Amino acid sequence: MSAMVANKLRENVIQFPDLKVVERKDNIRSIHHRGGKKRGQKSEVYALEIQDIEKIANYFISNEKWIMYLLFTIQINMARRIGDTLAFKWDNFYDPATGKIRRYIKEIVEEKTDKIANPMINNAVAEAINFYIDKVGCDPSKDNYQMPVFYQHTGTHKGSVLSYSGAITAIKKAARECGIEYNVGTHTPRKTFGAINKWAHPNDSNSMQILQEIYNHSDTKVTNRYIGLTKKSVDQYYSDMGSLYSSIVNDCHTD
Repeated sequence: MSAMVANKLRENVIQFPDLKVVERKDNIRSIHHRGGKKRGQKSEVYALEIQDIEKIANYFISNEKWIMYLLFTIQINMARRIGDTLAFKWDNFYDPATGKIRRYIKEIVEEKTDKIANPMINNAVAEAINFYIDKVGCDPSKDNYQMPVFYQHTGTHKGSVLSYSGAITAIKKAARECGIEYNVGTHTPRKTFGAINKWAHPNDSNSMQILQEIYNHSDTKVTNRYIGLTKKSVDQYYSDMGSLYSSIVNDCHTD
């Protein structure tokens, strides 16, 4: 992303609705959810606003949460689901024959869709990998690059691979510490990829089709809902109705 586009994005921050708890009076089943969803609460998470990307990235770095910084960077730049991301091995990123970072990740079969994906490894991901290796002192070439990327070299869970519960706990804590009030979760970085790219390419008539392909969604309608555009449009209808109604009522008040 060019500096011009980045500055434009900062000046025109995408606004996403705050998550509000909905009190349900009807009987609903208690649903077990890995993210800790409770009865009567929405489980939808939102893409990050521009300024909050920087807040969370800085939080992970300043608190030396190197593995979470790497996870956050990979997800937000490659739009992969959390399960597929946590399953990465170093040979997904490195070519064992040359010892160099690949241009595209070694093909994976998505856990949810059974579709093949091999997104590009952009500069941000390559830099984050080098940064992570420097901070934790790991050797990607160990066992012929077959070690899990998110093997924990430090911390209380040293010696184990970062789990889903560990990842979601960490990103929610980061959001809370950064004062982010809307709901975030492990899908947030993936959704952010689409929301930011849709904003960054306003004149690209093929943007939704491209994002659909990146996400491996069945339809662009699914992509619209996923990255929050449908919700944003729905909210705009409510807002427009409010403005129209207020103008009508105000006219009545002056009669």
